[in-house]
Amino acid sequence: MASRIVARLSPAFPILDDIDATDLPAVADAIAGLEGGESALLQAIVGVAEFTTATPNYAHKLLSVLMLEGVVDVLTTNWDNCIERGSADERPSAVVTSHDLSNITPPSVLKIHGCATQPQSLLVTSAHLAAPPQWVIDETRHRLGAATVAFVGIGDIAGYVRLRIAEAISGVGAIENIRVVSPGIVTGWTSSPWAELIPDLAATQRIAATADEFLEQLGRAYVLGVLGDIALEFADHPNFLAAVRNAQASITANDALRILVWARRAAVMPHAGVAVFDSESMTVILCALGVLLPGGFYLDASGTVRAPETYLQILVSSGRASASRMQREAQNRLSAARTEGREVPRFLVAGGIGWGLGPTLPADILDEGRGDDVLDGPLNQRPDIQRAEDVLA
Repeated sequence: MASRIVARLSPAFPILDDIDATDLPAVADAIAGLEGGESALLQAIVGVAEFTTATPNYAHKLLSVLMLEGVVDVLTTNWDNCIERGSADERPSAVVTSHDLSNITPPSVLKIHGCATQPQSLLVTSAHLAAPPQWVIDETRHRLGAATVAFVGIGDIAGYVRLRIAEAISGVGAIENIRVVSPGIVTGWTSSPWAELIPDLAATQRIAATADEFLEQLGRAYVLGVLGDIALEFADHPNFLAAVRNAQASITANDALRILVWARRAAVMPHAGVAVFDSESMTVILCALGVLLPGGFYLDASGTVRAPETYLQILVSSGRASASRMQREAQNRLSAARTEGREVPRFLVAGGIGWGLGPTLPADILDEGRGDDVLDGPLNQRPDIQRAEDVLA
């Protein structure tokens, strides 16, 4: 990073010829101390790496969906926005400035060192890093004070983040609440900078795993926890319990990311920070799937369910969705499938208020002609909807 900045700016700032090109704060300090240097520095930073265009990896995607489910809170010293872009369907927000803090609805990624989408927010010089905005310090302490905190993806602690991590550690309520996740944290503990920062960290709190591995374990623990709670609730209802067990075997054959993306794609009007997988409507869907498909099924990448001779699009209500809104969503997804040339699914729906209370607006308000006479349009096909509640009745 530092060497890229030097390569880009040394023609304009010859002073960089005498600076260690591997020391980012030193390079930043040298440039920022010159007239017009700080602005040039910040603009150069956002152009020397793919901070806003890099493809999110598995860990980014899983962090994003776990945030949307309300399972985790995320703080980062990174300048990229890969976590925010980790979900294709929804986008968690980011807090970069004090203005964001008061105007953005959680969940949000706290960008402790700023974000490349707002170059003026970046903390990079020694002065920036030594005195971050007060709201950053206050918000970090607030989020960490009563939480179990996992440091992920920080095996080597770069000098420019060391102070922030030390502050974070001091902000955690108790050392027992800290986990450090890094592939070499167990075998290389004695030589690790973490041993200096948290010398009393217990061996059980050192997790030898990559970010992908750890977050997969965390996501799977969430999924299994929800399924376990459902099974516990149905302990006195053997038929429902058997259905849940059938569905569980098929659901857990997938990785955590696919499961949670599938669940959130099934939601009608999902809300960021509000769980879909751990919702009453999803519980009803899982029971119904276990009844309808006792031989098992698999989750399609598009968010549907497949089994031999069965292709189901799942819809669950999120919050106070009406029956007419659920029907409209089914029609919208059916139309999209037809427009894109995809196989037309049947719909298994759970939730929605007002089923059977009265007719909704007809597709053909003139009640003329036959639907299959229309080449394209709402008359051509109506969604085949089955209610999960009726399956279980």
